[in-house]
Amino acid sequence: MKYFYFLIILLFTVEASAQTIPAGYCGVEYSYDAAGNRIKRKYVCVSALNTLASVPAEETVEPLISGIYPNPNDGRFSVNFSKAIPVTQILILDVGGKIVGREMISGTKTGIDISHLPDGIYFISLKYNERKITSKILKVR
Repeated sequence: MKYFYFLIILLFTVEASAQTIPAGYCGVEYSYDAAGNRIKRKYVCVSALNTLASVPAEETVEPLISGIYPNPNDGRFSVNFSKAIPVTQILILDVGGKIVGREMISGTKTGIDISHLPDGIYFISLKYNERKITSKILKVR
């Protein structure tokens, strides 16, 4: 019986000290050198399928849209991108999320005209490299 208790205690001790992240969650994993100093930090997400995907914690995502001007505008505005994008569909949405316009765009700069729409707040949305990018614009006369 005392071996049974010993195995239970050993099992819980090993599990508590292990660095595991449950499936479907994200967390930080640390790496240590031989002296016990923390030398590396990784942000790790474990999908429900139990595959490990990691992104370095110091990695930053460059914003794709570098500027929208003028904003506020009268319905005609330009969108500048930080790098040339391939042909992509851009959606114009109202505040309720209803699609009120679509345009095909490409390159590093594009002009959009929504002067036929009433004044208000709109969002432009596009998908690029599996990321959805959304920005707010204000149309006033």
